[in-house]
Amino acid sequence: MELTIEQALDQGIAAHKEGRFEYAERLYREILLAKPTHPDANHNLGLLAVSVGKPAEALPLFRQALAANPKVSQFWLSLIDGLSRLGHLDEAMQAVTDAKQNGLTTQDLHIFDEQLKRSSSEDKAKVKSGLTLSEKRKRAARCHFPPPNKQGGPPPPRPAPALAPT
Repeated sequence: MELTIEQALDQGIAAHKEGRFEYAERLYREILLAKPTHPDANHNLGLLAVSVGKPAEALPLFRQALAANPKVSQFWLSLIDGLSRLGHLDEAMQAVTDAKQNGLTTQDLHIFDEQLKRSSSEDKAKVKSGLTLSEKRKRAARCHFPPPNKQGGPPPPRPAPALAPT
């Protein structure tokens, strides 16, 4: 059975939420094979990369999502978060400036600050119980994130279930 891009995206999001990262990754990559600039597939694949401890691989995906739709606040927040996690503070500050020029509000930034504080305290709690590092290792072992291409775009997608022509 072939899936439409929207069906593949819906299934990818569901798999992602359920922790079935390999399947979600395949679906997102299949969407990108059919439509390399798809903003949600790029963004969600970037989120998946971050969740398995690979924020550097997420940055080109977030940038591709923003290139396709710079008005989506969550795309900016994800890019800023990824840059911050990597210690690229100058780039993160520039991204904040760019985000504001594209409509990101002070409220959006406040939410971002709260998300960082919450995820930081959650990570500290998990590290104390020994879960964060082992979870990241297990997830990273299951997901494949090749380096971005030389043009700075997302890495080439890997095949997954066939999508119906659009």
